[in-house]
Amino acid sequence: MLRLHDKFALAAALVLGASLSAFGLTVDGNLSDWGVAAPTQQDYNDWTPHGLSNVAWTSEDWVVGDISGGYVGPGYGGQVADIEAMLVHLEDHTLYLSIATGLGPFIVDGFVLPGDVFFDFGGDGTWDAAVGTMGANAGHEWTGAGLWYIDPLFLFTDEGPYQVDYAVANDEGPAAGFAYSPNDMSGQHWIIELALSLSESEYASVLDNGVAAHWTYVCGNDVMEVGLTPGVPEPSTLVLLGLGLLGVFARRRLIA
Repeated sequence: MLRLHDKFALAAALVLGASLSAFGLTVDGNLSDWGVAAPTQQDYNDWTPHGLSNVAWTSEDWVVGDISGGYVGPGYGGQVADIEAMLVHLEDHTLYLSIATGLGPFIVDGFVLPGDVFFDFGGDGTWDAAVGTMGANAGHEWTGAGLWYIDPLFLFTDEGPYQVDYAVANDEGPAAGFAYSPNDMSGQHWIIELALSLSESEYASVLDNGVAAHWTYVCGNDVMEVGLTPGVPEPSTLVLLGLGLLGVFARRRLIA
């Protein structure tokens, strides 16, 4: 059995992009405005968005404290290979997303590297946009058609899309907000938080058929997706009501 080696030098500084403050949400890597309190359960897996309505979210977190190849469940890879939660929220034309993970914006033995975050506006199975998470592409929105993205490169190559193919995709410039920062100074929890300003056509597609979000690693060892179902907008505010979960899943894979 092959385990990912979690040998790394922890980045001490925050990795932050532009921030956005609107409708009570600030894109800064702090989830308190989502209603997520400090983790209270023994395994640190309480990512419940208390108090914020219209949120689709999922959580699966099995590893804390052991960053030396611990059990992810049912896959392996340790805390650094753990995608713990994903939350999606829509306010008028702004789509917010947060991801809780054990992985910071760095490489672990070449096998664990954060991918870009992908979105399907309208739930038709086509990835319409992505937000970069690393380097010069961090916080930029990308779009494309056809094969404009790359699947995972190691281990579980069918868990894509992993990363934008920057050679063929279109750089739409900085997203409305982006942050990739530690949730605590132990280095065991990191938060990716972003905001996208939707065009009229994108917003209409989401109202009609919902939206799905997807994130995985370069190895494809862990993957998480969450989706908002379409809702009925209030005539006065056009804020979605009654959003539920659409095809929410979080799959863990066994590294053999």
